[in-house]
Amino acid sequence: MKSIILFFAVILCCGFLSAQTFYNDYVDGVVYFKIKNESGISLPTFCPEIKEEIFSILELEESYQIIEIIKPFKTKDPRIQSIYRIKFDNYSAVDEIIKKLNEKEFVEYAEKSPLYKLFYMPSDTYISEQYYLERINAYAAFDIIQGEYKTKLAIVDDALRTTHPDLAGNIYINPTEEVNSLDSDGNGYIDDVNGFDVADNDNNPNPPANPPFFWGELAFTHGTHCAGLAGAVTDNDYGIASASFNHVQIIGVKCVKNSSFLPISIAYGPDGVDYAIAAGAEVVSMSFGGPQQGFETLQSLIQVGFENGIIFVAAAGNDGNETPNYPAAYPQVIAVGASDQDDKIASFSQRGDFITVVAPGAGIYSSLAWSSEFGPQDGTSMACPLVAGVVALLKSQNPQASSQQIIDCLIQGCDNIDEQNPNLIGKMGAGRVNVYNSLICLQNITENIPVKDDVFGIYPNPANDQIFIHLNGKGIKTLKIRDISGKIIYSYCYSDEINKINIGELTKGFYILETENDGKILSTKLIKN
Repeated sequence: MKSIILFFAVILCCGFLSAQTFYNDYVDGVVYFKIKNESGISLPTFCPEIKEEIFSILELEESYQIIEIIKPFKTKDPRIQSIYRIKFDNYSAVDEIIKKLNEKEFVEYAEKSPLYKLFYMPSDTYISEQYYLERINAYAAFDIIQGEYKTKLAIVDDALRTTHPDLAGNIYINPTEEVNSLDSDGNGYIDDVNGFDVADNDNNPNPPANPPFFWGELAFTHGTHCAGLAGAVTDNDYGIASASFNHVQIIGVKCVKNSSFLPISIAYGPDGVDYAIAAGAEVVSMSFGGPQQGFETLQSLIQVGFENGIIFVAAAGNDGNETPNYPAAYPQVIAVGASDQDDKIASFSQRGDFITVVAPGAGIYSSLAWSSEFGPQDGTSMACPLVAGVVALLKSQNPQASSQQIIDCLIQGCDNIDEQNPNLIGKMGAGRVNVYNSLICLQNITENIPVKDDVFGIYPNPANDQIFIHLNGKGIKTLKIRDISGKIIYSYCYSDEINKINIGELTKGFYILETENDGKILSTKLIKN
């Protein structure tokens, strides 16, 4: 019976895979394009009343069957807000649309949208222990970690079971959002308490209650497996341990539609990264990708996030060759290859110049979404969140450390595995991750950074009209705002702690915000859009 079901699933899968009618590796009926910022051009919202006006500006035709032209992203940066997405029903017109747009002097680029694949290899081998934690020297690291800071880590994936008994305790709860059908925290997303479903545009990042039956328990379990590796509740007499040892808040970002017949593909990756930025993620785990290089839309989002202190980690790919996959190969991203229990590079793992580090990715035991609470999977998809969890742990040990300091220590702490892989020397990045070594490195280089008890932060940044402020996770009672010359332009003293202020009166530019804690002056920078 099982063989018959699997055969039926393969037949259906092959049929639906062919539903990508024009380019197998790109999303049908979608083109992104960017208007040059210096052009000063901003397109009006697409609607029937002004359709002809927009068609005239872009030289589009009725035969393309355009159904949408929008600014899809909410990240407040001019480089992102000048990106548009066109959706159209005449899939065969994709190249003609791109050609016409690229001929426009005011268009910086126009491009197809890659159909990214989730990087995991389903396994039927069951293991009873997590060899990979010992392999990356996590147990030694657990002996020296301290503090209560929890790094916000976004799992941008197919879905995430937030109610999983070994994940629920570490799932992010948005402190400034209420479930009231309103965007309470002003980040552009309604009711995003635990994360968001950017594919179906709702606040539920969980797998659908009734996924396509022919996928069985393979459907929508990828993100839950990744989340367990990055942030399963640890030391609770149940389930598995994670590399972050409870120093993490997992943000679920669902990027696959509930109705999708292709749950192993990601069509809403850019939207997922955009939400991770909006949610204030400090680390973003991306276990997906493809060989389509030059997708400037996603690269722009990652660049903006990186400039705002976010650390991006991505799976290198499972083709077992040296072809770079993206987003892993973007320069702002930690590209993670996979090794096995003996520190040999897994046969399926990408290798080459674009790899940053490697981590165990073969026979990896973690949380699952459905009736089986735990199970093993293989792939660089598993190595990626393992590294993201390590990065989150490093961040938690000194939140004031810069992203580059954390990345440098991740790299410097790696163990050399050339001896185990003599034919791949120079193609494994810095080597296999070692959590303990990286923690020692971070301690040594951050002695002069303010202690972790004095955490003064704001979100979003850059900002438009409103910002949220926290001091050690609470509100503030005093605030001074200085301009770039150091002059105090606003000074406030509140009777109660506040965590939200309006900055609409500020002109565009750079500011320093100051508050006081136990007699010490703390400061942080603000960019006003």
